[in-house]
Order: sequence, then C-alpha cells, then structure tokens
Amino acid sequence: MRWAAARTTTVKEDRIYCLLGIFRVFLPLIYGEGEHYATLRLKEEIQKRQQGQITDLQDLPTLFSLPFLRNELFVGQQS
Repeated sequence: MRWAAARTTTVKEDRIYCLLGIFRVFLPLIYGEGEHYATLRLKEEIQKRQQGQITDLQDLPTLFSLPFLRNELFVGQQS
C-alpha cells in the first residue's frame, strides 16, 4: 500500500482502485466515494478473503511446507 500512497492519479479513488488486481479483490468502482471510503472497502474485502486461511506457516503440515518431494535415497546425518 505504500506504493499507492506515493502514486499520483487524476481521480483520488484510483489510488486505491489500482490495488484491486494486486490483492486479487473485486470491488465495484464507485467514483465520488472518496479515497477514505475506497480504502475502507478495500481493507474490508481483503480481510474477508483472508478469513479461514492459514496465516502461520507453522500451522501447515510438513508435506505442504516442503517445496520438493521427499527423496527416498536421502540419508540424514546424526548430530
């Protein structure tokens, strides 16, 4: 969002609307609502999308946190 804060647009709401694709959020464009209300709607929609998602990587099962398949031939070293 810092990138959008420094962005210059002809319409104030466009500073927020340019973030919709970045956050993969759909919002109807309501020109005239003002930047403040557009920001509130964006944050609210982002929070709705995040509900129910795992926010901490420690909550993931080990299988899903590894970027590669387990190698059956790998032999670990004893400490």
